[in-house]
Amino acid sequence: MRRQRSEGLRGIKDMKLSLARMAGVAVALSLCGTALADTINVGWVKQVSPKPAITYVGDYGSFISSSLVQNPVSRTVVTLDIYALAQSVGITHLERIDVLDGGGNSYLGSPGADIDFFTLEGLSNASTITHSYTGTNAVHLGESSATLGSRVAGLDAITGDQDFNSLHFVSLGLNGFLSMSFSTLIEPGSSGGSGSGGSGGMGPGEYSGGGGGGTDPIFSNLIQISPGLKLHLSEAGSSEGYAIRLIGTTAVPAPAVAPVFAALLGLGRRRRR
Repeated sequence: MRRQRSEGLRGIKDMKLSLARMAGVAVALSLCGTALADTINVGWVKQVSPKPAITYVGDYGSFISSSLVQNPVSRTVVTLDIYALAQSVGITHLERIDVLDGGGNSYLGSPGADIDFFTLEGLSNASTITHSYTGTNAVHLGESSATLGSRVAGLDAITGDQDFNSLHFVSLGLNGFLSMSFSTLIEPGSSGGSGSGGSGGMGPGEYSGGGGGGTDPIFSNLIQISPGLKLHLSEAGSSEGYAIRLIGTTAVPAPAVAPVFAALLGLGRRRRR
């Protein structure tokens, strides 16, 4: 009788865990089951004098603006309204943002565009950013996300020379690019509980019976494009240009994510021992 009761309680708890995860799974499916990513070449920007004037070449000029920031000297900050642009092109989520050097700059000393500021405004607290560099500038090859991120976290470069002994910017080099990619917590998971299956209340995520159990957190490599999401950029000098590229998608459920659905619900692995 006691064994039957314990097994019954375990079954109820397993069902509660599955039901509790459904909301998170539904969101995760909308993110994981996506159409092919869309590459949006936003355009080419060059900061010129007098500050904060810029030259822009591209199709999305109505979503780009520039402003003058004192920090402590005057600097030009370029802002891309990602949400407004996304509304116009029909994407709902972002996978990556690139700032790249497509040529036409100086490639002596610190080669190419020298990115001093590269940050997002309006990012959800559930999301984190990973920075990476792709290109030929040996200074930045192999640099960690933390180092790259610290280089572009503030408007603190005086000039764009000598990137090899300055940690205040990233010199892209010819055809090089600096990227932001994302990790978004969809459902936090839960710690396992333990017990004999006897009397007493059940806390969220607990299992009865010996051994305990729990659920893993669920992450996505996308961020949802919400109102207020903006990209801020600045180049350390005033003579080199850079391009902006978004990798985005419209997230939709897809048959291909059925195995993901099963895995997220834990149908094949409900407990960790």
